[in-house]
Amino acid sequence: MLSTYPGLRVTSRTSSFVYDKPVKVQQVAQDLGVVYVLEGSVKKSAGTIHITAQLIDAATGDHMWAERFEELGGDVVAIQVDVANKIFDSVAGLRGEIRKKEQEDAWRKSAPSLEEYDYYLRGNQFFFQADGNGNTKAREIFQDGLVKFPDSALLRLKIASTYWASIERGQSDDPWHDVELGWKLVKEAEAVRDKSRFETWLYHWMRAGYHQLHDADFERSADEAEATIKLVPNDPQALAVLSGIMAKAGRTDRAIEWAQQAIRDPNAMGYYHEQLGWAYYLAGRPADALPEFSKAQSTWGQAVSHARLGEMDKARAFMAEYLKDDPGATIADEAVWPTGKQPQMVEQLLTPYLDDLRKAGLPEK
Repeated sequence: MLSTYPGLRVTSRTSSFVYDKPVKVQQVAQDLGVVYVLEGSVKKSAGTIHITAQLIDAATGDHMWAERFEELGGDVVAIQVDVANKIFDSVAGLRGEIRKKEQEDAWRKSAPSLEEYDYYLRGNQFFFQADGNGNTKAREIFQDGLVKFPDSALLRLKIASTYWASIERGQSDDPWHDVELGWKLVKEAEAVRDKSRFETWLYHWMRAGYHQLHDADFERSADEAEATIKLVPNDPQALAVLSGIMAKAGRTDRAIEWAQQAIRDPNAMGYYHEQLGWAYYLAGRPADALPEFSKAQSTWGQAVSHARLGEMDKARAFMAEYLKDDPGATIADEAVWPTGKQPQMVEQLLTPYLDDLRKAGLPEK
C-alpha cells in the first residue's frame, strides 16, 4: 500500500525479511539503501490482536511516529486491511509523517540550494493551513520556485491548486479571473513532457477540479477524478476532496465510497465528514447526511437536509443561524457558486437542492 504513493520507494519483503534477528536500524538502512524503516509486532490474547508500529529515521535511529492498534475478531484479512490503511494514512500521503519530515528538511536548506521539490514542500506547509493568508503565502513560494525552475509542471499545478482552493473556500476576490489563471496553468502543465508519476497524479486532480469550474463539464471532471484515485488509491486528502467532485457530477455512490474511506484516517478533519454529508445528501439520503454535517458543524448542510426530510422548523432554524454570518447569501448566487458563471453541480441535482434552500428560507436575490 505504501508503494502506491508517488515519491516513496518501498523495499520488497523478501529483502527486508532476511533481518530475522535484532540488528541496528542504521545497518538495515545502509544495506537496503533506505531512509526510513517501518517496524512493528503482532500479539494475540483473548480474541484481541495487539499490533504496534513505529516509523524510524534510519539516519539517526529516532522514532518519528509510533502507534498501537487493538483489533477484535477473527477476520484476519479485514484486520490486515484496516491496520494497513491506518498506517498508510499516518505515515504516507499528503499529511503523513514522512511529508512532515520532508518539509522540516526543506526549511533547513539555504535559499540558493533549494530544488524544485523543496519549493513544493515549503509551499504545501502553508497551503494546508486552509486559510487565505496561508494560501497566498503558498502561492508566493510556488511562484518563486517557478522563476528558478520555469519548466516545472509540479509548481504550475500547485499554483493552480491555490487558485482552486481560494475559489472553493470563498476567499477569492475575483473567482472567474482565478479560474482562468488556474486553467491556463493546468494547460501549460499538460504540455510538459515526461511528467513524473507524482506530477501526473496532481495533473489529473487539477483537471478534475477545473473541468467543473471552467467548463461545467461534469463527465470529464468525474473521469479525471477516477484517473486520480486510480493512480493513488489510498490518500485520504485526495479521496475527501474528489468525493465532492464526484457527488456534484452525479456519481454519488462513488462519492460515498471515497468519503467513507477518507474518514477512516486517524487524523480525519471535519471537512472529510462534510464531504460525506454532501455525498449522502445528493444521493437522496438526508437522514444519513445529518450526522456527518453535525460533526462538521455545517449549519448549511443541516438546513438543506432537514428541508429534504420535510422538517421545516429545523431547516429554517439552521438557515437563520447561517445567515447571521453571511446575510448576503441568495439562491441566485448559490446557483452559480463558486465561480459566479457556471452551475456548481449537474442540473438533476441542482434543481432540488435550490428548492431545499428556498424551503429553508434562503432569499432568492
